[in-house]
Amino acid sequence: MKHSHFIIVGAQRSGTTYLYELLAAHPEVCMATPVKPEPKYFLGAEKTRDYSTYLSSFFSGCGREAVLGEKSTSYYESEGVAERIAELIPEARIVFMLRDPVERAISNYFFSRNNGIESRSLREVFLQNKTAPAYDRSSISVNPFDYLGRGEYVTFIQKYLAVFGAKQVGVFFFEELTKRLEALETLYEFIGVDRSFVPECFAEKVNAAQRHTVVTDDVTEALRQYYLQPNQRLSELLGRELPW
Repeated sequence: MKHSHFIIVGAQRSGTTYLYELLAAHPEVCMATPVKPEPKYFLGAEKTRDYSTYLSSFFSGCGREAVLGEKSTSYYESEGVAERIAELIPEARIVFMLRDPVERAISNYFFSRNNGIESRSLREVFLQNKTAPAYDRSSISVNPFDYLGRGEYVTFIQKYLAVFGAKQVGVFFFEELTKRLEALETLYEFIGVDRSFVPECFAEKVNAAQRHTVVTDDVTEALRQYYLQPNQRLSELLGRELPW
C-alpha cells in the first residue's frame, strides 16, 4: 500500500531547508533522510525506479506517520523529473517554496562563492555578464551559475502544473512562512496533516548564506528590473499579489 507523499522541488536558496525543518517537526510527517545530500531519486532518465526501493532507501526510519516528504531542489529545473515522479507516485503533492527572486539570486551567488565554485564578483555576474567558470558536471546536478533564470518561477511551476494539475501543486512563500501562522496552516492543509501544530523552529533562520561583500544599489536595481515581467507572469498565474 502506498503512503501519502509530498515532494519539495525548490526553488534553491528560497528557504527549502527551513521548510524541511518545519515539516520534519510535525508529528504526522516523516521526511526523507538524510537532508544532505538530498535524495535526488528522480534525476536521470536511465535509472530504473521501484516504489519499495524508494521507501527503503529514504524512509526506513519512519514509524506510523501519515505523510512522507522529500526535499530535492534539483527537481525544480531538471527535465523529465515531473513525469518520473508522476509515474511512480501519481498522487504526490508538489511543493514550491519561493522567495523574492532578487534576494534569491544574490543568496545563490554567495552560496556558490562560499562553496568555492564562483570566482566572479557581484558586478561581473549581474552587471557585466562575465562568462562563468567551469564546474564539475559529474558532481553538481544543475548549473550552479543560473542565478537569473532560476528566479523566473512561473516557467518551472507551469511544467509541474501540466503534469499534476492545480490541485496537486502548492506554491508557498518564504516571506509568509517565516511570519504568518496562517501560511503554515495552509501548507499543512495542502499536504493533509493537522493544521493546529506549531513547531518550535517556526520563524528561525536555517542554512542562511554568509555575505562577505556589500550588495550595491545598482546590482539590486538591475535585478529588480530583470524580474519585473517574470513577477507579473507569476502573479497572474497564481491570481494573487506577490509578497515582495
